[in-house]
Amino acid sequence: MAQQKIDKKLKKILDTFMKEKGVSGYSVNGNRIVLYVDDEEHATLFRKFEISGYSIEVIVTGKFKAL
Repeated sequence: MAQQKIDKKLKKILDTFMKEKGVSGYSVNGNRIVLYVDDEEHATLFRKFEISGYSIEVIVTGKFKAL
C-alpha cells in the first residue's frame, strides 16, 4: 500500500484532534480527511470543523477496547 506524506501543518492539527476526548483516529486520502470518533455527540462537534483544502468526514466507531 502506498503511503501519502501529510503536510506538517495538517499533521499538527490532526494530532491535536487525537488529544481530544472521544477521538479514536484519523486517515487522510488525497484531500479527504476521515475522523473516527466514539459517539454521535463527538461527531456533531467535529463535523463543525473546516480545514482549508480538505473535506472532512466523521465516522462514529464506538469505543475501541483492547483485546
